[in-house]
Amino acid sequence: MDDFRQATSPGQLTGENTITLACTAAEVIRGLNWATRCDAGMDQPAVAYGVIGALGLAAARLGQTFTQITRYLQQAAAAGRLGHDQGQDVTGAVGAAAAALHGAHAAAAALARELGAARQAIAAVHGRASGLGQAPAGATLPRATRPATITVKEH
Repeated sequence: MDDFRQATSPGQLTGENTITLACTAAEVIRGLNWATRCDAGMDQPAVAYGVIGALGLAAARLGQTFTQITRYLQQAAAAGRLGHDQGQDVTGAVGAAAAALHGAHAAAAALARELGAARQAIAAVHGRASGLGQAPAGATLPRATRPATITVKEH
């Protein structure tokens, strides 16, 4: 199945389904981590290009999820449908979660942009048969011009 929406409708959806989807996404990333470390799983630049593109799309979609979680928490708190295990007002906890989710939204957008830049950088790269086109002995490869990590400033 390509799309979970094909298997269910909003009337059939449960909170447990939502958790299952998030857990499945985490497990898929775990599998991807395994597949990309193997020569057979990462055998051509086109594979890297495709994986980077798909991950960029996934990162871009996370912002909507974070916004919707924030909206739910704020609306449920305002309607009095949330409690706090220690008897405290939920407003502070919901506000802190909303701020953190806002930061996660910004980080996901930055990740999507960086992945897009990485994908664009290798768009013209292609594989060669083993042993062809190797750099001469003693040659150095150019250094990357983009940072390897993403830093998100606190708001």
